[in-house]
Amino acid sequence: MDKPQQDMELLESLFVLVEPGMREKTRIIRFVRSFGFNAFLQSLTLFEFSTETQNKLNHYRQICNYLDIHEMGNLKTGN
Repeated sequence: MDKPQQDMELLESLFVLVEPGMREKTRIIRFVRSFGFNAFLQSLTLFEFSTETQNKLNHYRQICNYLDIHEMGNLKTGN
C-alpha cells in the first residue's frame, strides 16, 4: 500500500473516533494530503479546533504515541 493511501485510511479511522465537524475535516484532509498523517499528528497545535475536537485529537495522538513506543519495544526485545 502506498503512503498517501495509507494516510487516508488512517485519517478515516481518526474521523470515526474523533468525529470532527465538516469544516475541520476539510482542513485536516488538505493538510494530510500535503504533509502526511504523522505530520498532522505532530502539528495539532497549529489548528484552531473546537475544544472537544482538540481533546479527542490529543487523546488519539497519545494512543498513537503509546502504540509506536510499544511496537518499538517489541522490535528491540524480539517480542
